[in-house]
Amino acid sequence: MKDLSIFATSAAQSGSKAGFNPDPPAPAVPRRLDFTKAGVARVYDYLRNGQDNFAVDRAAATALLKQAPDLKKSVRDNREFLTWAVEYLTTRGVSLFLDLGCGLPADQNIYEIAARLTPRARVAYVDNDPMVAIHGRALLDIGEATTMIEADIRDPGKILGDPYVASMLRRNEPMAVLAADVFPFVEEADDPAAILAQLAAALPEGSVMVHSHLSSDGLDRRQIMAIEEVYAGTSARVTLRSSEQIRGLLNDRWEIIAPGVTEVSRWIEDPPPPGERSRSVKYVGGIVRLRPL
Repeated sequence: MKDLSIFATSAAQSGSKAGFNPDPPAPAVPRRLDFTKAGVARVYDYLRNGQDNFAVDRAAATALLKQAPDLKKSVRDNREFLTWAVEYLTTRGVSLFLDLGCGLPADQNIYEIAARLTPRARVAYVDNDPMVAIHGRALLDIGEATTMIEADIRDPGKILGDPYVASMLRRNEPMAVLAADVFPFVEEADDPAAILAQLAAALPEGSVMVHSHLSSDGLDRRQIMAIEEVYAGTSARVTLRSSEQIRGLLNDRWEIIAPGVTEVSRWIEDPPPPGERSRSVKYVGGIVRLRPL
């Protein structure tokens, strides 16, 4: 495992109390579930060989695979990177995780990964899909150590103001924001850079963000347009960005850690041998650290 030396001191050394008593959550307002069109979370679930998807989702995924045959492998790379990052950060003292766009529960959810390594693990799962929220509350370890918040990343104020998240922030410990494959679904008109800046302004010193983004690197214009057209018929439009554009979303508060904003598989394994074919479509991202003010 790569030692990135992200933290000078661990959260365990911060002197914070182990107790965790968030304010009671506000009651959720139910929304109508729409199964007439593919859902982004369910399409992703199918691509990672999950079971929580319908024919309309599988049809959309099949259309995506026609344009990007390696997409299932890239989705696997993305999940492996996220799992590795949570394990790595937990062993470096991080116990608080804000999982943005968490999606449908995976075989190993974020709390399970972190709790194997620390009893202090706390996770706030966030997604704007009502089906994800329903499944999350039913299947995840929802209790004092976790919560499921139905909210949209485009409204960071609502997320940061949630009683459970506010309780996490009040601990004034380094926090890990997980933004795996969520910002591709934030269009330029919604100003993703401003959303990231608002998150940075609210986080305690020493916090980090794990981010990944479906990239346009290596795709021609026809492929990009075809992929975006498929997503236009789902629950959310997608914006594919180049590595340079993804780096451009990060303001000066975020320090990019080596190996940098790159193909996520490079974070957990050596570069592929010369001549080995790269993925036809890839996730680009990394770990960034919040600079002190």
